[in-house]
Amino acid sequence: MYNNEDFADFFKNGFTSEYSNYCSGMIRAAVTGIMAACGSAKDYASENEYNDHIRKQCSKLMRTAEICSALTEEANTDEAVNIGEFIDEIIRGIKGILGSRCDMSYIEERPCYMRTSKRILRYIIIETVRKMVENSAESKLDVTFSACETDSGTEIKISGGTIAKDENRNDIFSNNYFNIVELFAFRINAKMVYNENTVTICLPVSSSGKVLELRSKKNFFGADNNSVYRLMLGDL
Repeated sequence: MYNNEDFADFFKNGFTSEYSNYCSGMIRAAVTGIMAACGSAKDYASENEYNDHIRKQCSKLMRTAEICSALTEEANTDEAVNIGEFIDEIIRGIKGILGSRCDMSYIEERPCYMRTSKRILRYIIIETVRKMVENSAESKLDVTFSACETDSGTEIKISGGTIAKDENRNDIFSNNYFNIVELFAFRINAKMVYNENTVTICLPVSSSGKVLELRSKKNFFGADNNSVYRLMLGDL
């Protein structure tokens, strides 16, 4: 495992951040044009597999841009999160892309609330589910989410699939799942615990001192080309 503090300093560097954002912008602009062209040509092209291949490669490029942006932007760890609503949104978003390949449910014994960065936490969960789907030999993977409050903070468990190390994929992020997820976790002061078929995200109690204010605000990212779920899972 690399030193997370060194990685964090690297991504906080002004030039690194500016260059990464520039590359992300170029990737997004190019890929949007390519995918639009594929969409227009799919009714006329005889080789649909060719179009599908292009779309998957575009998804990989967009995923690269998305992860780079998340690593370079400042993480707001002071967002109020209703864990139940948050997980439900993620389940809908993932199923909108993966469909029948992944069945997911959330078990809630009691309402659970916390403060953290929704964006970073969302990436940790999506990347973990993605890794489980990649490693699954089953045609349909059953994933269960649960959450509970502890004396030291909040624990979110993702159970149902293995995330054993796999370096045989032609994808730098899949091959470096542990490094990427640990870096995301470092940014929100979380700790990752890996068991045989369960990943636990241990999130600390917020030290902001602010009163936790919860509002009924549901942000649902649909299955369109611009959703974070399509960007992160569209090439599977």
